[in-house]
Amino acid sequence: MQKLVLVGGGGHAKVILAAIQACNHMQPTYEVMGIYDDAQQEIILGLPRLGSLQDLAELTDEAVTVVLAIGSNALRAQLASEHSHVQFATIIHPTAVIEPDVKIGDGTVVMAGTIIQASVQVGQHCIINTGAILDHDVCIGNYSHIAQRVTLTGGVQVGQHCLLQAGTTVAPWHSITDGTIIPIGSKIG
Repeated sequence: MQKLVLVGGGGHAKVILAAIQACNHMQPTYEVMGIYDDAQQEIILGLPRLGSLQDLAELTDEAVTVVLAIGSNALRAQLASEHSHVQFATIIHPTAVIEPDVKIGDGTVVMAGTIIQASVQVGQHCIINTGAILDHDVCIGNYSHIAQRVTLTGGVQVGQHCLLQAGTTVAPWHSITDGTIIPIGSKIG
């Protein structure tokens, strides 16, 4: 069993916990030890609060991996940089369909019903949310969030720290520059 801790106890953490539970239902893989969060409750999402976000600096157990369960691209990037001493887990929901040659960076989470086609590259600490479709040769930069039901057609390039909000569709071979936020339901190209 891989020991995990979550950083963040909000809505994104709920979805990540559901993905972890789905993985464990298929084959026991993960043991979630608790959550680091700035909230003051002792129990968050049914798990013990292990400390604040700052307390993560004290995590020295090399057998424990960390999941940054935070929706903010900027905060995920900051925490990953500040806590390079820990190992980050990549979580993939068992209903995601991912071709064998896909490359997914450390700390990335891939949610339920996602389809990732041939020769896709996803950076570190990305969120590929529920039902997203990444077609062939798509490239996603570090710390980007591809929201629910986004469709990226062949060859789309997404920079770092981008947010493509729910229902966005991007036509083939378009590039999205670093830091871009694309509104819900947008059609690019």
